Amino acid sequence: MYQQMKVLFIFLSICKLSASFTLVLKIKKQSGIKVFDFWNMTNLHCGDSMADLYRHDYIDRIDINCISSWYNMFWMESGTFLQIKYTESNRHKMSSNLQQVLQEIPDYSDFSTYQLSDQYLTNHGKYEYLYKRPSNSKLFAGIYFDPADPGNSPQFVYNSDQGSPYTENTDPLTFSNIETADSFRVYLNIDSSCDSTSQVPNSGPCPGPTIPIVNTSMTYVTTQAGANLNLHCSYHSVVVVTGVKWTFTDRNNAHKQINETTNPSKYSGSTYSTPSLTVKSFSQSDEGLYRCIVENYKGSGMSSVINASLAPNVEPMCPCSCEYKDKLIFWAAQNQTNHTLEEWQVILAPVIQKLEKELKLDTSNLSSTINKRISAKDSRPSSQTFGMLGIVFLSFIVGGVIFVDITSFKRHRDALKKVGIRGNRVT
Repeated sequence: MYQQMKVLFIFLSICKLSASFTLVLKIKKQSGIKVFDFWNMTNLHCGDSMADLYRHDYIDRIDINCISSWYNMFWMESGTFLQIKYTESNRHKMSSNLQQVLQEIPDYSDFSTYQLSDQYLTNHGKYEYLYKRPSNSKLFAGIYFDPADPGNSPQFVYNSDQGSPYTENTDPLTFSNIETADSFRVYLNIDSSCDSTSQVPNSGPCPGPTIPIVNTSMTYVTTQAGANLNLHCSYHSVVVVTGVKWTFTDRNNAHKQINETTNPSKYSGSTYSTPSLTVKSFSQSDEGLYRCIVENYKGSGMSSVINASLAPNVEPMCPCSCEYKDKLIFWAAQNQTNHTLEEWQVILAPVIQKLEKELKLDTSNLSSTINKRISAKDSRPSSQTFGMLGIVFLSFIVGGVIFVDITSFKRHRDALKKVGIRGNRVT
């Protein structure tokens, strides 16, 4: 009854008419996802308040000037909760970086009374968040994630009254007087004058634990003998990564695995922070197929294969001819100076004239000119018939003219004779 009254009182005190009490993050225990990793996703609005996972995209655009209060809550299955609260009087403690917020001393906490020696730590050993009192080694609240047992992580542990005896890097579920919350939630009291509505569509259920997605930008790569070759690899994993390695198959089909401890004088990379692999002093024995593999507790994700080899030996190029080399030198010199349009016209005039002369066509040799003087052959029978008729017709005309001249030849001869006789008589 006390807890129910406490919940009612808190909600009445924080829910104002001028503000919107908004859930922006919920993550259930043993979901396999780190709280900070889930918070740091971008452009994601997924799940709902009843689901195991929920994220509001307002996280991506938090405006601390709009937030009157911030609540980090350890939420029980019964609906009760314990809170860590930051108020508008200390807005400088608020940030879009949840890790940074949890490092701040809260304005109010249900976990004990603050003492100067109290510590609010993040990413401390296996704890994403740890509220402890070093003076007597007591844990009051913590978000625990064990990379070796991600299926049972995270755990939201607390002892709000007197703290639980704490041992570094030890599973808190083994501590005495420890309790666990069902989920961790972040609520923001956002002024109604600010827009807290979602800017991206809800994608449905939030992405759960899956095998890593592994990518590479390479498929075939060459390098010179003795050079260092970098093989690209990147990955995305919702849950914590447990291993990064490479497989190598040489030209003789021999296989081997390469990780961060394999022959450091030959290889580097293949780590969580630098998954890409660098092969030092690349040689013929390093030629082959490489593949990047990233593991989490759900399984292994693999990149596509990269075929790496030595670059072929290239014979030296033949020397340029003197004329061509002179042109290269000339134009290289011209490109070093900014000329005006008039200067370029003067400089390029002889070059343009030469090009015009070289490009000018002799029209007498063009097929269009030659074809004007040549009759095209037409082998069709109809064309040949018309041609023969034309020849016969022309022959008759020419023959008729000649025949007329021949028949009048005697008459013309006799006329000439008569003219000759008369002339003789006159003389």
